[in-house]
Amino acid sequence: MRATHALAHARGIKMPRQLSVLGCSDNAGSAHLQPALSTIHLPAEEIGAAAVAETSRRVGEKDVFPTEAKKILLPVKLIERESCAPPVG
Repeated sequence: MRATHALAHARGIKMPRQLSVLGCSDNAGSAHLQPALSTIHLPAEEIGAAAVAETSRRVGEKDVFPTEAKKILLPVKLIERESCAPPVG
């Protein structure tokens, strides 16, 4: 984020007015950057639980190398901070 901000500043690009930046994972430092980084919060515990459940299912059914991918959808949350803004104009 710091490099992106520095590069944008050096080129006269204003964040977030002309360039929005969005992170992924909502780590603890995101809120303390300048500008504070907007992120997508990923449900880490639910991701881990789903991975363990699917692995256990595959091992139990001897389906370790399935021929079809399985989609598991989990909710994510947008954490809006200072690094994003609506388009100008």
